[in-house]
Amino acid sequence: MSEQDFAQHDFAQLEKLVFAAGKYVVPSDNHRPATLEAARDACDEKRYTRHVGLAALTFVASWILCWPMAPAVNMWHEKVTAPSSADIEQSLLESDAPTHGSRDWRLVEVFDRWHGLTRGSALDGSSTTK
Repeated sequence: MSEQDFAQHDFAQLEKLVFAAGKYVVPSDNHRPATLEAARDACDEKRYTRHVGLAALTFVASWILCWPMAPAVNMWHEKVTAPSSADIEQSLLESDAPTHGSRDWRLVEVFDRWHGLTRGSALDGSSTTK
């Protein structure tokens, strides 16, 4: 529409038409509750996404910060864990000096040696056996 078209129209009549059309467009009774529910759902979804992202970021940051400590923890774990039966059997077979001539006493010595390794401080490697 050009300026001349606007000038030719009677604005009072145009305003009456717009006002009359306002009676045809009526919001439903549940428009406000539905709008509020949609807004809540959108906020809940954003909050959920933010929490999941924060949890993932925390996990990745923890992984990155703890990764360099893994060898130290593994070394400490090996020093403080009890030996398996296969480890004890292997140590028993490797001990070639039969003390008191019986396998039972060699087994006692193997346990005593394992106990001496784990009795000391696991972090500094000291042992309290004599």
